[in-house]
Amino acid sequence: MNGWRIDGEVANVSIGLLLIFALGSIGIYGFIVGGWASESKFSILGSMRTCAQLVSYEVSLALSVLGVVMLGRSLNLSEIVHRQGEFLPFVIPQFVGMVIFLIGGIAETSRAPFDLPRRSRSSSRGINRVLGHALGPLPDGRVRQPDHALALMVTLFFSGWHGPWDLGPNLVSC
Repeated sequence: MNGWRIDGEVANVSIGLLLIFALGSIGIYGFIVGGWASESKFSILGSMRTCAQLVSYEVSLALSVLGVVMLGRSLNLSEIVHRQGEFLPFVIPQFVGMVIFLIGGIAETSRAPFDLPRRSRSSSRGINRVLGHALGPLPDGRVRQPDHALALMVTLFFSGWHGPWDLGPNLVSC
């Protein structure tokens, strides 16, 4: 566009997909530390159960993406998007992987029916009653988590910022 090349990315990291999964798994430490800090054996057992559940969701997410990595021949997200432009959107050959990724993404965000980690934290109810009005304006990280999962799904399975139907120059010339 006017001599500028727009790639649709913030940073081009060669192992971007691996970096996203690594940064996404850091949240498990919060559950472990929270259960350990309460100095109750029931809290630490509950936090360990929550962590086991979240790790199982992350394993299903990682395994559902292996087909995309093999088709894209890279862990670089922009390379995966460009390979989809050469071939076809990876949702067609990897439909089962996309469905598993969608279910795993919903489970990872602790939404219903996978909201057991959120419901099991009974110790936080009293804190929310006391500090609910004071901390209300602060953004909750869990609210944005479904957006991140869907953005990654669009990037991996639906040709990223090109979309499944790359209109590109045809749309600009109209």
